[in-house]
Amino acid sequence: MIEKLPVLLHISISLLDHYLQIVQEQAGTLLIHLIHALAREDPKANESQMFLTTLASEEVLGVIKNSN
Repeated sequence: MIEKLPVLLHISISLLDHYLQIVQEQAGTLLIHLIHALAREDPKANESQMFLTTLASEEVLGVIKNSN
């Protein structure tokens, strides 16, 4: 996965600005999964897991959706 990381990050970040809401949501989900997969190798994985859980929560996603 590391060799494809730049392309995956580029795609997921670029599609966060797509005009279709479903594409934006899926791009955000992909980005969260990428970060989570990379964070497993980090010694501070518990902190990363808590951060990603917060990012993926309905509250945060609701705030992002309402700001559009």
